[in-house]
Amino acid sequence: MVDHEPGRFSPQWSIFRVPAHICQVDKKAYGPRAVSIGLFHRNNHDVGIKTAIRNLEPGAGRCYSEEIDDISTDEFVKMILDGCFTVKLMRLYHESNQVHS
Repeated sequence: MVDHEPGRFSPQWSIFRVPAHICQVDKKAYGPRAVSIGLFHRNNHDVGIKTAIRNLEPGAGRCYSEEIDDISTDEFVKMILDGCFTVKLMRLYHESNQVHS
């Protein structure tokens, strides 16, 4: 539950919505796009990871500046897994470039 006045800053937040006036500058830049980054969360290779993320969901959800009631816990877990995969992929790509430079 959000215990603050909408639009006010909280030092606990780390994920913010882009203000509407900035989105108006280039609507395509801030619109959602579908990107297939893998099917890790579609399989049950490691249920332990899903369980760990599910247990962190209440705290992770509080990192957003607004409530995210419109997605289920399972959808939130998938979103976090996709994000972790993306970060790991970028890290591995960066490390690979460091070795070859």
